[in-house]
Amino acid sequence: MKTVIISIHDVTPYFRKEIETILNHFSAVPISVFVTPLWDGWHRLKPDFTHLLRGSEKVLHGLTHRSSGYDFTGNLMAFSRRSDRELFHLSREQTYRRLDLGRRLFEDAFDETPMGYVPPTWFHNRHSINLLHEMGFMFTETARFILDLRQNEKNKAIPVCLDYGNNRMLEAFFTFGWRFMVHRFSPEVVRLSIHPSDVTNGFLPHFDTMIQI
Repeated sequence: MKTVIISIHDVTPYFRKEIETILNHFSAVPISVFVTPLWDGWHRLKPDFTHLLRGSEKVLHGLTHRSSGYDFTGNLMAFSRRSDRELFHLSREQTYRRLDLGRRLFEDAFDETPMGYVPPTWFHNRHSINLLHEMGFMFTETARFILDLRQNEKNKAIPVCLDYGNNRMLEAFFTFGWRFMVHRFSPEVVRLSIHPSDVTNGFLPHFDTMIQI
């Protein structure tokens, strides 16, 4: 039996219209929403937005989704002057402060504690996984694995991501590649990672195809 895990990344009021579209599109399918409590450092979660997420499994997805320092590789990966590798080049104390503030803002918004934390772009620094374990988080993800922090186990799961900003050529190329990979190698667990730009670029139907495959 094969498993598909569907998650919406970058869940923030900044992308409210896109998030609503994705939630409506997958209304009959259980999904996880990856919430960034302070997008870009100032887009805070508000009651009228958090109301939309009732019934969804909510996962903490960074604090601001932005690196605070220069990160050439992160800039290149994002095809932008910004980097989304939020935990890049942070000390243990700096990492803890971001994780702790993100969790507190999450708890204030939803009146519940996040069980999982998935960093933006799945990038962990050398401190973050140990800190998540110490802070009582139950799971996290990397680019290759889903990590059970309680049992200290990792399960390989391919992440399918079509988000390449507004670069339609790259999105078309990688959509073809992901379809081929999922169909050809038939992995047991596939993570479908949906981003707001997938709405504006018209890529939601491609995720329907992935689910069927």
